[in-house]
Amino acid sequence: MIHDFNNGAVGWTDWNVLLDEEGGPNHVHNFCFAPIHGDTKTGKLYYMNSYYYIGHFSKFVRPGAKRIISSSTTDNLLTRPF
Repeated sequence: MIHDFNNGAVGWTDWNVLLDEEGGPNHVHNFCFAPIHGDTKTGKLYYMNSYYYIGHFSKFVRPGAKRIISSSTTDNLLTRPF
């Protein structure tokens, strides 16, 4: 998500939000990852890490927010100075 925002994106969503326990179904019949996986036998939902980091962005980056400046002293932190 950070790379997308650093390259001009103004919004972001995952193409799939909920998949079954095998990572499907989808139109090309391969198995994928999603923020939420559901067990079709028990009905239980499994929330993946991506669910929580999408929620983190949604909670703390409000509509209309603007980044004024960002910098880092380490290459391990993604940022892009303006």
